[in-house]
Amino acid sequence: AKVTVWAEDRERARRRLSRALDETAVKGITTNTAFLRRLLDLPDFIRGDYNTGTIAEMIAGPAHKVEQELVDVATVAAVVNTFRRDTKNVKPAELGRPAAGWRQPAWRGGGG
Repeated sequence: AKVTVWAEDRERARRRLSRALDETAVKGITTNTAFLRRLLDLPDFIRGDYNTGTIAEMIAGPAHKVEQELVDVATVAAVVNTFRRDTKNVKPAELGRPAAGWRQPAWRGGGG
């Protein structure tokens, strides 16, 4: 289905379309009305300053940033967990000391 609106100016048409989408109810299938409402509320769209990349930018916008922040938090949590696990049985006085000689990797010269 298609929803079209008319108004005296662009802003009134945008608000009318937003209201029409809010009042739209479709049962049994997935629609893109929520996406269209978000698009209509974008500041760039409201100003009329949009282009063919607007939707891609919208999709990669705040949600993508949140996703990246979650990846960063998970990475830090994994590092902290590994550190805690690896230092669980180490006495505080031993932290920062170099490993005993038999534990240090042997020096290897470049093959040449």
